[in-house]
Amino acid sequence: MEKEEKIVGKLKEEIINLSQIEYIEEYEKYYRIPINEYTGNFKISFEQKKISALNILNASYSKDFQVLEDCLKALNSQENGKTPPWEEL
Repeated sequence: MEKEEKIVGKLKEEIINLSQIEYIEEYEKYYRIPINEYTGNFKISFEQKKISALNILNASYSKDFQVLEDCLKALNSQENGKTPPWEEL
C-alpha cells in the first residue's frame, strides 16, 4: 500500500502546485475561444476543478474526473472502474 500512497501523494502535490497563470500561458493556444470570452469566471472554475480532483485523491465524492477515480480504484485493486474501456487505436 505504501507505493499507492506515494503515487497519490505526488498527484496531490502536482494538483496543488498547478498554477493558473502557467496553465494559461502553456495551453491558451488550444482553447476554442479566448479565456476572456468565457461566460463564467475562469479563475473560480479552475480552482473548483482542482478541488474536485483533490477530493477524489482524498477518497471523497466528486462528480468530476471519473477516469481519475477509476484509476485510483484500479491502483488500489478495489474494483473495476465505471468508465468504458478505451477503444483500440
